[in-house]
Amino acid sequence: MDMNMNGMNTDPTIFWVFWWLFTLAAYIGFAIWWSKVIKAVDKKNAERFELLKKYREEQVANSKK
Repeated sequence: MDMNMNGMNTDPTIFWVFWWLFTLAAYIGFAIWWSKVIKAVDKKNAERFELLKKYREEQVANSKK
Protein backbone atom coordinates (compact mmCIF):
# COMPACT_ATOMS: atom_id res chain seq x y z
CA MET A 1 0.00 0.00 0.00
CA ASP A 2 1.43 3.31 -1.05
CA MET A 3 1.14 5.97 1.63
CA ASN A 4 1.00 9.13 -0.51
CA MET A 5 -2.19 11.15 -0.10
CA ASN A 6 -2.68 12.62 -3.57
CA GLY A 7 -5.51 10.25 -4.43
CA MET A 8 -3.73 8.70 -7.42
CA ASN A 9 -3.02 5.02 -7.82
CA THR A 10 0.76 4.86 -7.83
CA ASP A 11 1.01 1.07 -8.06
CA PRO A 12 3.65 0.45 -10.74
CA THR A 13 2.23 -2.95 -11.74
CA ILE A 14 -0.08 -1.54 -14.42
CA PHE A 15 2.87 0.35 -15.88
CA TRP A 16 4.89 -2.85 -16.24
CA VAL A 17 1.92 -4.72 -17.71
CA PHE A 18 1.55 -2.10 -20.42
CA TRP A 19 5.33 -1.87 -20.83
CA TRP A 20 5.66 -5.60 -21.55
CA LEU A 21 2.59 -5.63 -23.78
CA PHE A 22 4.09 -2.78 -25.79
CA THR A 23 7.48 -4.52 -25.90
CA LEU A 24 5.90 -7.78 -27.04
CA ALA A 25 3.91 -5.96 -29.73
CA ALA A 26 7.08 -4.24 -30.91
CA TYR A 27 8.94 -7.56 -31.17
CA ILE A 28 6.06 -9.16 -33.07
CA GLY A 29 5.77 -6.16 -35.40
CA PHE A 30 9.50 -6.23 -36.08
CA ALA A 31 9.40 -9.97 -36.78
CA ILE A 32 6.54 -9.55 -39.28
CA TRP A 33 8.31 -6.64 -40.99
CA TRP A 34 11.63 -8.53 -41.08
CA SER A 35 10.01 -11.62 -42.62
CA LYS A 36 8.61 -9.40 -45.39
CA VAL A 37 12.07 -7.93 -45.97
CA ILE A 38 13.61 -11.42 -46.17
CA LYS A 39 10.93 -12.57 -48.64
CA ALA A 40 11.56 -9.53 -50.84
CA VAL A 41 15.31 -10.14 -50.79
CA ASP A 42 14.81 -13.83 -51.61
CA LYS A 43 12.58 -12.91 -54.56
CA LYS A 44 15.15 -10.41 -55.86
CA ASN A 45 17.96 -12.96 -55.49
CA ALA A 46 15.91 -15.57 -57.35
CA GLU A 47 15.41 -13.12 -60.23
CA ARG A 48 19.14 -12.37 -60.30
CA PHE A 49 19.94 -16.08 -60.23
CA GLU A 50 17.68 -16.74 -63.23
CA LEU A 51 19.31 -13.90 -65.18
CA LEU A 52 22.76 -15.18 -64.29
CA LYS A 53 21.81 -18.70 -65.36
CA LYS A 54 20.61 -17.42 -68.76
CA TYR A 55 23.80 -15.40 -69.17
CA ARG A 56 25.97 -18.43 -68.38
CA GLU A 57 24.03 -20.60 -70.82
CA GLU A 58 24.56 -17.97 -73.52
CA GLN A 59 28.28 -17.83 -72.71
CA VAL A 60 28.55 -21.62 -72.94
CA ALA A 61 26.64 -21.63 -76.25
CA ASN A 62 28.89 -18.88 -77.64
CA SER A 63 32.06 -20.63 -76.55
CA LYS A 64 31.07 -23.84 -78.37
CA LYS A 65 30.67 -22.03 -81.69
